[in-house]
Amino acid sequence: MKRMFAIGCLLCLFCLPAVWGVEAQDAGAGSNPERDSIFRMLDAMPLDTLRYRTTVAQFQRYIQSDWSMELADREAADARALGGGELLLQAMHDRYRYAQYRLNMELMWTTLDDLKQVCYEYKQYARYFKSTRSALALCAANGNYEDALHRADRLEQEAKSVDYQMGVAYSMMGKADAYRFMEEYAKSRDLYLEVLNFDGLTDSDLLTIQGTLCSLYVAELDYQIALKHLAAMEEALKRLIERTPSQARTMWNNRSLEVQLNYILIYLATHETEKAKVHLDEGWKYYSSSTYIDYACKYHEYWANYYSLVHQWDDCLREMDWLLSVRGDKAQPVIWLALMEKKVEYLYAAGRTKEAVEEYAGLVSQADSINNDLLQRQEAVLAENRAIQQSLMRKEQLRTDLRLLYGICALAALVGLIIMMWRAWHIRQHISVARKETKAAMLEVQQDNKMKEVFLRNITKSINRPLSDVVRYAQLLAAEETLTADMKADYSVRIRQSAIGLLTLVNDILDLSRLEAGMMKFQVGEENLVSLCRDAVWETKFVEGNRAQATLASDVEEWKYLIDCIWFKRVLVTCMAALKADDETPPEVTCIVRTLADSLIIIIQHSPLARLVAGNDQNAFVKSEICRLFVETFHGTLRIGKDNTISITFFSEARRRRNEVRRKG
Repeated sequence: MKRMFAIGCLLCLFCLPAVWGVEAQDAGAGSNPERDSIFRMLDAMPLDTLRYRTTVAQFQRYIQSDWSMELADREAADARALGGGELLLQAMHDRYRYAQYRLNMELMWTTLDDLKQVCYEYKQYARYFKSTRSALALCAANGNYEDALHRADRLEQEAKSVDYQMGVAYSMMGKADAYRFMEEYAKSRDLYLEVLNFDGLTDSDLLTIQGTLCSLYVAELDYQIALKHLAAMEEALKRLIERTPSQARTMWNNRSLEVQLNYILIYLATHETEKAKVHLDEGWKYYSSSTYIDYACKYHEYWANYYSLVHQWDDCLREMDWLLSVRGDKAQPVIWLALMEKKVEYLYAAGRTKEAVEEYAGLVSQADSINNDLLQRQEAVLAENRAIQQSLMRKEQLRTDLRLLYGICALAALVGLIIMMWRAWHIRQHISVARKETKAAMLEVQQDNKMKEVFLRNITKSINRPLSDVVRYAQLLAAEETLTADMKADYSVRIRQSAIGLLTLVNDILDLSRLEAGMMKFQVGEENLVSLCRDAVWETKFVEGNRAQATLASDVEEWKYLIDCIWFKRVLVTCMAALKADDETPPEVTCIVRTLADSLIIIIQHSPLARLVAGNDQNAFVKSEICRLFVETFHGTLRIGKDNTISITFFSEARRRRNEVRRKG
């Protein structure tokens, strides 16, 4: 089969030039028949508003295709030929949407500059300032908080320079979004409250602002003020429905259900079951087969919470079974595990102990990989506590022996007295050593506990950030009424990227826990470390997203060592690859290999990993710990210097034996 496939590929390579070489009119023609047919149709139409509208429709339909930028350029050219104005503003905004759809920040800023020029030319600023606000939100969502805040300040100055008050409001909303992504909810809330004082806000703007304020107050557990903003959000929604009754009913049903879900969330949190029941019944009016899946799941989850509060366990468990059937594919394991934990709690509360045990057994089998790290850490803490207790028991035993010896020495002769004094001195020495060891052990335990608390707190933030991105974009998909289908697809891509980032972080944490517990399995063999370094430098060039330029400098050709070659190259690539665009120019990384006495030293200069660790990047810290533990597993050392340099040292067998003898001595 492989031979036939290769022959087929060769035939295609010989035949394709003969078919395309004569008939193709340009580089793009023939490669995409759909694109060519659209442009032939547009070329055949006379230059008028009908052709312009057709171009706009085709752009919106094929915005996911890379060649749709050509349609946007054609749209702009036709708009200029037809006199510009509103048509040209729409065309330049579509060019920005092309970049926004692909989450290409660099292209977004470029197209925003073009849109700004046209908006300033016609003195119609709304599209520019609104689009810039959405770009600021995406910039902050990517973690570029300082850049987003700086650009928001510049946007505010631009709005003031043209005396456009709504531009100031949009710049403040951009700042508020940045603070919200930074989890500085108080600053975000104050800015949104200040925006409410602006004149000219539309009901659509009020719907977004009031909904965001409600979520901010709920996050701060201030339910009374959250209810006020929720009522204002409901009023804005009612005005929109009354003014535009021709809008699709499904969209308004989903927004109305969103309002009811917020009421239910607040009243369930305050245990006001009667009010929660009223809004649950009210939400049923807007529930249908067209309801967004996230809203539907929330609605059934709130029913389950309500039934648990009123102890209607059969109804509660029925709702949980519905939720688990919807999430049964386990595409979102965190949500699925949370639902399973809730179901187990409800089963215990309902008195169904046997079913709860069975469900819990299944839950444990699924959650074992996630909870393994926490269990190992708990076991380590228990072991340390046992060691402390044993040390205290030994200390008490020594004191008992000392008192016994004092009693015996009172009846002994002069020789016995001398022996007793010598024994007492010897015991005191042991006690002093034991005290020092106990104190050192306690200090070490306290330091380890503090480091673990800091690590867990920081890594929780690193996990919460992509999770928050997933939730935020999901809320935008569910709550923003002005989103087009293409924009929803954009946010779905962003959700997927955040989920992939979260999965990578979890896998790194699992690798770290296995290395710490000594449970990682390696394929050990005698390898030439210099050759492996050369291979790692070569593989770094092909890492997806890598921006670093790695080179090798070695004064030795061969150095044999027992090691896992795959893991060793993975560690070197991790130290040399630059996957974050935190610099304007790609870093130049140098891997220096040299020998010193009975050891091999690998020095990585200008390491991107060392720079990220120095900048308190938690993901980079986890990766550096993985690299360090691997090197130490194979009797080496790894040090990160202040000048973004990583030094890895391996010792020969004879050198290791001498070091062990010296330590024992």
